Amino acid sequence: MREFDHHLLEILKTEVKFETQLKNDPDLRERFYRKMEQDSGKEATFASSTNKVSVGRVIRYAPAPKRQNARIVITYVVSGKAVLHVAEKKIVLKKGDFFIPNQYTGFSREALGEDDIAVNFIFKPQFLSEACAVLNMQTALSQFMQDTLRKDASWNRYLHFTGIEDVAVHDLAEAIVSLEFPYLDDKNIKNGSCKEQRLINTLTMSFLSCLSRNLASLSDESPTDFDEVVRHTVIDYITDDYKTASLRELAEITNQSESSLSRQIKRLFGFSFKDLLLENRFSRAVTLLQQTNLPISDVADAVGYENTSFFYRRFRQIYGISPKDYRRNPQLLQTPHKKVQ
Repeated sequence: MREFDHHLLEILKTEVKFETQLKNDPDLRERFYRKMEQDSGKEATFASSTNKVSVGRVIRYAPAPKRQNARIVITYVVSGKAVLHVAEKKIVLKKGDFFIPNQYTGFSREALGEDDIAVNFIFKPQFLSEACAVLNMQTALSQFMQDTLRKDASWNRYLHFTGIEDVAVHDLAEAIVSLEFPYLDDKNIKNGSCKEQRLINTLTMSFLSCLSRNLASLSDESPTDFDEVVRHTVIDYITDDYKTASLRELAEITNQSESSLSRQIKRLFGFSFKDLLLENRFSRAVTLLQQTNLPISDVADAVGYENTSFFYRRFRQIYGISPKDYRRNPQLLQTPHKKVQ
C-alpha cells in the first residue's frame, strides 16, 4: 500500500489544545466521555456543518462511548490503528482501512494514541442519494448506501474495507483530506476548512466509485449478505421487544411485506416468526420464574400475555410442566424444541 503524504500526515498529527488537555486531565476525559454519552445519536460534531460532504480528524486520547452516527460516516485510518467495538465484536482498523457503519449501528471506540490518526468523511443523505444516481453502482457498497437511504435499521450492519491495494482509492482519499486540512487547529478539526465544496463533492464521487470496485477487500466479518442481515435483525428485534413484537412492525423495519418476510424467516430459521417469538417469551418467563418471586400472572404479563390461562397452557405444551410446578421443582423442566440461534 502506498505511503500517505508525509507533510499532510504531520499536519494531521498536530496536537490541538483540546487534545493536550484531554491527555493531561483525567477528569476532563471523564467529562468529555459523559458529554458524548448524552449527545449519542445527535453527533453535534457533524451537525455544525452545512456541507454535503465534510471531513473531520478524530480526536485522540479519549475513548468514545457506544453511539450511532446521525449522518453517514466513513472512518479512514491514516496511521496507527483504531479499535472499535460493535456489539460483542472487537474490530481493529489498521492503517489504510475504511469502516462504514449505517446510521443504526451502535459502536464504541477505544482511545486513539499519539500516532493513531483517523479521519471521518461525513455525508448528508442528499449526497448519498446523488451518488447512487450518478454512479449507478451495482455493488455491495451501493446496496449498502441505498439501504441506508431507505432507513434500513438492520442490526449492526457495517462495511470494513481492509488491505486495499488500489492506489486510486488512497490517492483520492488523500486529496480530499489535503484540501480540507492545509492546517489543523481546534477550530477546523471537526469539519475541515476547505471552501471549494464543489471540488470536494466531485473528488468524493470518484472516491466512492473507486472504493466500490474493491469488494475483494471487504473483511470476512462485514455482514453484507442480506439473509445474514435479516437473521441478525430478527434475533435482535425479538430479543429486545419480545413483549410487544409483531411481524408487521418487523416488516416495516426490514422494508419488506409481511408475507415475504414470513417466508424468509421460515427459510432462515426453520420456524415461523410466531414460533420464534413464543420461544423467546417463554424463555424469559422461565428466567423470571427462577429468579424472582413475581406472581405467575405478573410473569405472564411481563412477557406479553394478559391471559394467564393461555400462558399456563402454552407453558405446559412447551416444557411439559406447569409454571407453578416448575417454580417448586425446576429439575422437572423439559428442554424446549424451538430455539433462536
